[in-house]
Amino acid sequence: MKFRCRNMRWLTATVFSAVTFLFFLMFCRYQIIYHEQQQLFQYHFAYFIRTIEFPGGLALYINCFLLQFFYYPWIGALIFTLIVLSVYAAVRNIFITFGISDRNGFLSLFPAVAFCIILYDYQSDPSYLLTFTGSLLFFTFGIRITRRMFRFFAGCIGLILLYFFSPASMLLAASLMIIHELFIIGGRSKYIISAVYLSITGIFPYLAWSAVYTAPLSEAYFSGFPFRETGLAGLLLCFAWLFVPAALLMTGIFPSMKAKKTKNRWVHILTLSVLFAFAGSGLYHVSDKRVILLLRMNEALSREEWGEVLHLSQKYPTSNRLVSYFTNIALHKTGQMLESFFNYRQTGYSGLFIDWRRDYLTAMVGSEIFYQIGYINEAAHWAFEALTASNSGENPRLLKRLIQTAIINEDYAVAAKYLHILRSTLFYRKWANKHLSPLSDVEQIADLPWVSEKRSRWIKNDFLSGREAPANLPLFFKEHPESKMAFEYLMMFYLLTKNMNEFMNHIGRVFNYDYTSMPTIFEEAILVHLNMTDADRETYMKYPIKKESYERFYDYSEMYQNYSSNPQLQKRELLKKFGNTYWYYYHFYQPPEKLPE
Repeated sequence: MKFRCRNMRWLTATVFSAVTFLFFLMFCRYQIIYHEQQQLFQYHFAYFIRTIEFPGGLALYINCFLLQFFYYPWIGALIFTLIVLSVYAAVRNIFITFGISDRNGFLSLFPAVAFCIILYDYQSDPSYLLTFTGSLLFFTFGIRITRRMFRFFAGCIGLILLYFFSPASMLLAASLMIIHELFIIGGRSKYIISAVYLSITGIFPYLAWSAVYTAPLSEAYFSGFPFRETGLAGLLLCFAWLFVPAALLMTGIFPSMKAKKTKNRWVHILTLSVLFAFAGSGLYHVSDKRVILLLRMNEALSREEWGEVLHLSQKYPTSNRLVSYFTNIALHKTGQMLESFFNYRQTGYSGLFIDWRRDYLTAMVGSEIFYQIGYINEAAHWAFEALTASNSGENPRLLKRLIQTAIINEDYAVAAKYLHILRSTLFYRKWANKHLSPLSDVEQIADLPWVSEKRSRWIKNDFLSGREAPANLPLFFKEHPESKMAFEYLMMFYLLTKNMNEFMNHIGRVFNYDYTSMPTIFEEAILVHLNMTDADRETYMKYPIKKESYERFYDYSEMYQNYSSNPQLQKRELLKKFGNTYWYYYHFYQPPEKLPE
């Protein structure tokens, strides 16, 4: 029977490991990529010192060390699996040691499953998993010391050392050790030992704060605790952290719960059923298809996989300004902006430019449109603002953008500074060396296609944009009217804000580009303007509008008039047939009253 139980526990661990790895690899791939892009582990002593100068710095250092390997998602999935498996193994070992009934290991899976659910959320901090695992492993090895005095001294020294890993780890481990002494071991010395443990957790953080750290006193005590987590993630973290202390406490208070290993299979089936229900309901509440699609679009955009961006945009179920922003960049890069614009969900002019906000995500993605257009100073400005707003410091994506903009602007010293940072990494060293070698040869740099293209569009009169869209795009276009992307974005901005006068003032420039015919969306806008101004036939004939566009406009106008007595039905019926036209947008989309200056 003992052999069968041991086999069952090994089977549980094996199946759990396999399922967890596949879960992280298949369903958390883009969360893993996101985590890797939010940090930059550097192989030099200064980075180590800079990281550990705050309470919990060692846990953060180890966390960043592991996250760098998330460059390959399968390695990230494997690392997450191994850490979560360590949680299961530690909890299982603790339960066996104290006789808590868990015949097949199902009960021990609950904290590990809780962390799997938490890590599905891309905003979760993996360092919480490390601090929790560190506490459990410390306690697991500590209780294996049979001599009470040796265990006491090892516990005191271990708690002090564990503090430098993370204050949260020390406090959780101390709580487990105190519960162990007071309610499990007992004896005359339990109060003295517990008081010493409690004194260490109360006094040592203050001493460390006074002598070592410059962080706030609260950080010296509670750094590493998930106080900032809210919603379901916060509840799951509390559940995981309290699960083992609560189990030990209940066992100590109610000894009858200990050492009664039930052979009733229905108890194990019930436990497993509750576990599945717990995992299923947790994943249901944290999963959001839209978030994953946004992460995938962001990753495709960073790799300039424009077709993939458009493919994902079609899958997105609702309107979203970031989705529209990503989509419109991809539409231009694939040459489809003026023919397929309204085939995708649009959010008005907010889908062309990101309004200025001093936060990391906005500044990071907002830099992309400026770089693609060629507004290099502003691309560097937004990237640098994102870098300063980042809670985790440098990251590869922003450093690459700052390096590119510095090289284009001939700021070679700045480029070299950031390149040397990337050279101290494991997976970006090759990219850094590739871009560092030409810096000594100005002519070689100037011959690089991406450099020469962007330098041809330097803006000289006013290199800073406005804080709001369209971010001085008219000024940029005035200096570089040859920029097709600037032309398309400016014209679409006028259309989306229904500024028909400015649109008509610039429509003649369409012949300066390589369009084979008048873009359909421009034809639709011209027909709207001419119809609204009661233009004569001669005026209509000035514009090369295709016969098909005239016929569709007549159909639209007739349908619009036929349903004019019922606005709701009018909107619904026109959407079915003309939802991808500028006419529908013009009549049924109301832009905000305050338009950008």
